[in-house]
Amino acid sequence: MNILIVDDEPLARLRLSGLIEELDNCQVVGDAVNGDDAIQKVQLHQPDVVLLDIEMPGKDGLETAILLRQQQNPPAIIFTTAYDEYALQAFKSGGQAYLLKPIRLEELKQALLQVAKPNRAQLAQLSNKKPSSQPKDFRKFIAVNYRGALIKIPVNEIHYFKAEQKYVLLYHLQKEYIIDDSLKSLEEELSAFFVRIHRNALVNKKLISELRRNRLGRYTVFLNSLEQELPVSRVHIKEIKALMKGISH
Repeated sequence: MNILIVDDEPLARLRLSGLIEELDNCQVVGDAVNGDDAIQKVQLHQPDVVLLDIEMPGKDGLETAILLRQQQNPPAIIFTTAYDEYALQAFKSGGQAYLLKPIRLEELKQALLQVAKPNRAQLAQLSNKKPSSQPKDFRKFIAVNYRGALIKIPVNEIHYFKAEQKYVLLYHLQKEYIIDDSLKSLEEELSAFFVRIHRNALVNKKLISELRRNRLGRYTVFLNSLEQELPVSRVHIKEIKALMKGISH
């Protein structure tokens, strides 16, 4: 199944491309940054499916979808957006599926199965994901924007994630990066590797070296090679103690 990614955000395009790499018989044939670019790339690559963002400069995704559906062999359209209020308009514009960011691998796979044409071999083949020893939906890396460049950070090297007001920070090698994932979605996806220690923090389980209680009865954890202590809320103390003792839940 040939897929074209349309999104004005480089990080979003990279994330979708990474998810597609996890699926058999699916490949990215190109990407586009706006509606006009998308129309040209569809004519050039003739993709089976277009993953289409909605809010973009110039032609938005809704207008672009209408134009794409007018082509002789129109691709299937899956809208990918951070906003749920466009759902009705999206389907009226010719969209066949609607995914909310951050998009999970299983959600993307089901949407691709939904829009696949019955006479194509991909419909049966898509249900078989590449063999992997990693947990379901687990990303091997997270892409971050740093000084104008996109950097891939291996998930197993991340120290912790921390929510700060409207943002989530990723901490790695003494640096903090802003990412677009929510703490809740990260916890669901990476629960085998990260544990919540506070309402605003997830830490790498394998890096926890010490759980300490101070004179006021408050707990903190220390991470390997990190000269910083992180507070543990009372509701998570039992789980952290069990983790330190090697007890699985």
